[in-house]
Amino acid sequence: MSTHIEQLPQKYSWVYLVNLVFFFIPFFVFPYSLVEAAVMLLGLGVFLWLYFTAYKSTQAMMFKYAVAIAALGFALLLMNPGAVALLVFSGFFFGYALPLQRYLLSVGALIVGVGLFGYIGPGNFHPFFLISMPVIAWISFFGWVEQKKMEQRRAKERTNQEIEYLAASVERERIARDLHDILGHTLSCLALKAELAEKLLAHGQVQDAQQHLSELSQTARDALTQVRQSVSGYKHDGLKNEVTRLRNRLADSGFKVTVEGDIPLLPAQLETVLVLALTELVTNVLRHSQGDACAIEFSQQAGHCVQVYDNGTAQTLDEGNGLQGVRERLRAFGGSLELAVTADGTAARIMLPLPATSTPEAP
Repeated sequence: MSTHIEQLPQKYSWVYLVNLVFFFIPFFVFPYSLVEAAVMLLGLGVFLWLYFTAYKSTQAMMFKYAVAIAALGFALLLMNPGAVALLVFSGFFFGYALPLQRYLLSVGALIVGVGLFGYIGPGNFHPFFLISMPVIAWISFFGWVEQKKMEQRRAKERTNQEIEYLAASVERERIARDLHDILGHTLSCLALKAELAEKLLAHGQVQDAQQHLSELSQTARDALTQVRQSVSGYKHDGLKNEVTRLRNRLADSGFKVTVEGDIPLLPAQLETVLVLALTELVTNVLRHSQGDACAIEFSQQAGHCVQVYDNGTAQTLDEGNGLQGVRERLRAFGGSLELAVTADGTAARIMLPLPATSTPEAP
């Protein structure tokens, strides 16, 4: 059984406390002393703390708080028959937190306990106990129904996440396939035309060589247009989810990862550019860093600032096509990329302006 449970909606937590009216009815019926009243009110305060804490707890802890509420309720039953109201709340938490068999055993124990108190208690206590036994069973059933609803919501969320992940995988495969088809054919053409131009120049056929070079240039521009059209369809799961995925990649490779600051909400094109840039930086950390720690920090400094640190021991930075592509995409949006090697490791800083009403097409 999982150790976590979806938190109960706290929106109506105060409303449910109306059931405590049964706790106060005996105050107007029985002649309690001041000390007895103080003890019962103190117990009520302890119950309220347990009640609201249980709302925010994990599944295992919710069961423990439910047991504590039940113990408190039985203790207060020695003075106040209205304390059966506390056992009703305990029954609800049992229904919400436990699997079916343990839920039935726990609620059954509650009802048997209430029955025993009704049997050994004063005769004028009996109506409280007789009414509370079916109420405990009924309210606990509501808790169990809420548990089933929660499990259905979580199953639906998992299904949606799997669908989104599969859709993203299909999209990445499409891009990879398109780039392979485009570049494979185009690079072969470029190599062939370059070889022909070289041979023609060697034989002094300058005009024919210029024709091949002109065609080579046009082929390269056409290929660049096709690549842009293919990559413009790049889809991702949103900046927050992609940062989580990159953090998991680093952690899986043995890095101690920290993510600091608030991840900003950006327009779709700007978000895509930032996702691609972070992916390239993290890929470089995984390939080249000799460190074991990496930090990703979000902040606002006259715009959006994202910094990536690692504690590797690189001496110099050799920018390849990947980093140059990052600079070009950022530059199209008025952003920049700064790289630095320090005694503590390597640092990269991405600067993006605050989003305007319109943005250029990313290269």
